[in-house]
Amino acid sequence: MLLSVRDSGIGFEINEAMHNHGIGLISMRERVGLVEGTISIDSKPMAGTEINVRIPVAMDTATGQKSATVRVQGVHGASTDLVG
Repeated sequence: MLLSVRDSGIGFEINEAMHNHGIGLISMRERVGLVEGTISIDSKPMAGTEINVRIPVAMDTATGQKSATVRVQGVHGASTDLVG
């Protein structure tokens, strides 16, 4: 499963953000790692940001279908299941 988020905002210096500005990027990396996925972050000041997350999917042996379910927890406690 691939999740891509891209914007044309103000961007940021990745190394600086990983060490000085909270735990947002660190938390994303940790959570993606828990599901054995990969994350790439590309951002530059005044050039926007792109975040790509790849999560491996499992094969359902009964149906032969590939599937993955990821729960996304919102800031105010709401959650959404992404099923692919």
